[in-house]
Amino acid sequence: MRKSFFGYIWAYSGRQQLVILAITCLAFPVVYMSLEVPKRIINSAIEGHTFPVEVLGVAFEQIPYLFLLSGIFLALVLLNNGIKFVLNYYKGVVGERMLRRLRYQLFEAILRFRPRAFRTISGDQLIPMVTSEVEDLGHTISEAIATPAFQGGSLAVYISFIFVQNVWLGLVAVSLYPLQAWLIPHLQRQVSFLARDRVRNLRVVADRVGGGVAGSETLHVDGTRAYHLAHFTDRLHDNYTIRLALYKKKYVIKFLNNFMNQMPPFIFYAAGGYLVIKGDLSIGSLVVSISAYQDISGPWKDLLGYYQRYATSAIKYQTIIENFEPEDRFPEERFAERAGPAAAAPTPGGAEGGAQGGPQGEAQGARLVLEQVAVEIGGGTLSEVAAELAPGGCLAVVGGEESGRTELLQAVVGLLPLRSGRILVDGASVQTMTEAEIGLRLAYAGQEPYLFEGSLRDNLAYPLSTHQRGPSRLPEAEARYRRQEAALTGNAEEDYQADWVDVARAGVADAAALQHRMIALLSALGMAEDLVLFGLHQHADPERDPDFVASLLRVRAAIDDEIARRPELARLVELWDPEAINDSGVLAGNLLFGFPKDPAVGIDGLLQDRDLVEVWRASGLIGPLTAIGAEAAGTFIRLFLDVSEPADLLGQDSPLTHEQLEALRPAVAAYEKGGGEGLAEEQGRALIGVALRLKPGRYRLQSLTAEVRDKILEARRSLRADWQRFAARYASFDRDSFIPSMDIEHNLLQGKIRLGRSQNRRQVVALICEAVEQEGLTERIRGYGLEHQVGVAGGALSGHQRRVVGLARALVKRPALLVADLGQGLDAEGIAVLRRLQAGSLVLGLSQLDRTLACDRVLVVGEGRVQASGTPAELAESDEAAALPARGDRYS
Repeated sequence: MRKSFFGYIWAYSGRQQLVILAITCLAFPVVYMSLEVPKRIINSAIEGHTFPVEVLGVAFEQIPYLFLLSGIFLALVLLNNGIKFVLNYYKGVVGERMLRRLRYQLFEAILRFRPRAFRTISGDQLIPMVTSEVEDLGHTISEAIATPAFQGGSLAVYISFIFVQNVWLGLVAVSLYPLQAWLIPHLQRQVSFLARDRVRNLRVVADRVGGGVAGSETLHVDGTRAYHLAHFTDRLHDNYTIRLALYKKKYVIKFLNNFMNQMPPFIFYAAGGYLVIKGDLSIGSLVVSISAYQDISGPWKDLLGYYQRYATSAIKYQTIIENFEPEDRFPEERFAERAGPAAAAPTPGGAEGGAQGGPQGEAQGARLVLEQVAVEIGGGTLSEVAAELAPGGCLAVVGGEESGRTELLQAVVGLLPLRSGRILVDGASVQTMTEAEIGLRLAYAGQEPYLFEGSLRDNLAYPLSTHQRGPSRLPEAEARYRRQEAALTGNAEEDYQADWVDVARAGVADAAALQHRMIALLSALGMAEDLVLFGLHQHADPERDPDFVASLLRVRAAIDDEIARRPELARLVELWDPEAINDSGVLAGNLLFGFPKDPAVGIDGLLQDRDLVEVWRASGLIGPLTAIGAEAAGTFIRLFLDVSEPADLLGQDSPLTHEQLEALRPAVAAYEKGGGEGLAEEQGRALIGVALRLKPGRYRLQSLTAEVRDKILEARRSLRADWQRFAARYASFDRDSFIPSMDIEHNLLQGKIRLGRSQNRRQVVALICEAVEQEGLTERIRGYGLEHQVGVAGGALSGHQRRVVGLARALVKRPALLVADLGQGLDAEGIAVLRRLQAGSLVLGLSQLDRTLACDRVLVVGEGRVQASGTPAELAESDEAAALPARGDRYS
C-alpha cells in the first residue's frame, strides 16, 4: 500500500478528483454573480434614478427591473445549490468507494499474514482498524481536492470582489490570513500527533480489556484482579493526559481563529464608514463588501477545518498501514494464481462419495522429501531434518509442544518459511507453490482447528469453496450492479451469493453424494452419535420433505407403543395429555397445549397476543399467574442475587438470567407491598412472563394450587373450543400432526422427559435413536445434523468435536498430502482409522511413540534436532530410542 496518504488518494481516485475539480470550477462564476447581483439591486434598482433600463433589448422600469434582478438572484441561488448537491453527492460516492477499497485492501493484507504473525499483532487491534478507525478517512478522501478547490476558490472570489469595490478594504480583508496560515497548521500538527498517541493508547486499552476477558480463569484463581485494575488505571491516566493536552491545543486554535476573524469587521465598519462619509465609497459597495467578508469566514473556516482533518487523517492512515505490513507475511507470488474448477471427475475407488473416495491420479498420494530442513522455533532452531515419504505412505513426527514438531508440520504445508533446506512435494518446492496449488494438493489439520461461524455442513464444505461455480442467485440487474461497483473499488468480483462448493474436488458427483461423504467421514472419526443428536434438534418441513416427515410420524407411533408396553419407559417420559397438566413442561406449553408456528415467538410474544391473554383473563388466571411469577421471581432473587458472595449460581436451576432478575426487583417489591393492585401494567406482564417459563415439576410453589391447576385446564379447554381463531398462529399437540416449528426430537416424543434424574434423558434418547434406526432414518437424521450451528469459532462444540470436524474438513477434499498435528488428540485405533480414510500421503504430529504403529516411518524431534528416526519396529528395538519416553511424558 502507498505510504503517502495523498499518494494513495491520487493513485486510486485521481480521475474522480479531477471530475470533482471540474464541477467545483463551475460554481465560481455563479458565486461571483451572486455577490454582484445584490450590489446592483441596491445601487441600480433601489437607489437608481435612470429608468427605463434596457436589458437584452427589453426596457424595464424600476419595479420590473427590481423583480428581474431579484429573480436572477433566486435563479443563481438555485443553481449554486444544485451544483453543491451534485458536488457533495459525487464526493460521497468517491469517498465511500475509496473507503470500501481501503477496507478491502486491509483485509486482503491480513489474509497475507503468516499464522505466527498473530502472536505479535492482536486481532483485537486489527478489527477496529478495518472497521471504525478508517471510517473518517472516507470523508477526508472525498474532500481531498474538492474542499481546498471549492473553498479556496470561493475565498478568492470573495476577496477579488472586495478588491474591486475598494483596494484598502481588500487589504483589510486579507491582512490577518498570512499569520493564521502559518500559526494554525503549526498548532494543528501537534494536535494530530496527540491524536495518533491517543489512538495507539486506546489500542493498548482494548488489548487489556481483551486480556482480562480471555484470561478470566487465571485472573480469578490467582487473585490478580487488583493488578489488572492498576494496569488499566495506568492506561486510562495516559489517555486522560493526552486528552487534556488535545483540549488545550484545540481550544487555543479556536480562540485564535475567532479573535482574528473578528478583527477585520471592526476595521470595515470604521474605515469603510469613513470612506462612505467622505464620498470615496458607495453605501451599496460597503454593504456588499461587509456581506462578502462575512461570507469569507465560512470558506476560511472550512479550509482550516479541512487542513485539520487532513493532517489528522494522514497521520492516522500511516499509523494504520504500518500494522498491515509485518515482515512475517506471505510473498505476493503465493497468491498470483487463482483457484479453478477441479479437473478430475469422480473416480470409483470406493463407494462414490464414501469416506475414502477414489484414487488420487495414477499413484494415491504425493511424494514428500525434506532436504536438510531448518525451521525457527520459539527457543531457537530445529535443524537438519531429512526424510522421504513415498506416495500413500505415513510419516509420524513425534515431539513435545516446544520441540519444533508443530513448526515443522506447518512448514510442510507452506505456513512457515524455512531458514534453510527444501521441502518438495512431487518435486515442487512448497515454498514457491501458489496458494491455489497448495489448496488443490495439500491439507492441514491442527490441534485446535478454527471453525467458521455457520453449520457443520458449511465448515466441511469450506475447502471445496475456492472459486465461484455458477451464476449469482440474485436478479441479473442487481448482480451486474454489484460486479460493477466491485470493479470500481478494486474489490473481488466473484459473487458470494452464487454456488461455491466444487463437489468434484471431493470426488463425488452431486450435493447428495457430498453429504454422504461428510457423514461417512464424521461417523468414521467418532461423531456418529453426535450427528444423530444434532439432527434431532433440527427442524423438518412437511412441505419440503413430506416423505421424511411421514416416516417420523411412524417413528412417533412406534415410540408411543414402546412407552405403553414398557412401564419403566413410561416413568421416564411425561406425554402431553389434553386432560392433564404436564409437570415437566413449562406453563406456557400447558396453557397452549401447543406451540407457536413461528419459532421466533417467545414468551414475550405470547403476552403480546391479546386474544390469548383475554382467554386467560376470562378463566381467572391473570391474578394467579401474577402471584406465581412474583413468588418464583422473589425466590430466585433471594437465592441468587441477595447473597454475600457473588457467584454464577443460576445455570439451569433458573429460567431467568441475572440481568432479568435485576430488572424484576421493582416488580417483586411492588407486588409484595400491594399485591396485583400495586403493579404497573408492564410489571404485571413481566411477572406473568416468569410464571409462563416455569416447569411445575421443578419448583414447589405455594401459589400453584390445585385450584389454579384446574383453571389452567379450563383455559386450555376454552382455547381448544375456539381453536379456529388461533390455528393460524399456533399448532396443537396432536398425535397425528407434525409441528415444523418444533425440533425433530420433541415431535417424535410429543411429551417431555421427566425431571429428576440425569440418566432419564440418556435412556429416552437411546429409545428415540433405536426407533429411528428401525425405520431406517438414521442417515437422514445425520443429514439434518450437518445443519447444526457450530457457534463462534466452534464454541458450540466440545474440543474433541472441533478436532474431529477439523480432520474431516481436511479429508473431504481428498488431499494428495494430509498433514495433521494431533498431539494426544487420537489414540492408536483412531490413527489407524485416519490412515484408512486418507487415501493419499499422511504426515502426523504426535506426542507419544506408542501411537505410531500405523505409520511407515517415525521422526522423533527435540532439543533442536532429530533425536531418532526409523520405522516403528526399528525404534522399538533401538537402544537410542529406548532412552525416549514411550508415553510421551516429556512430549505432552
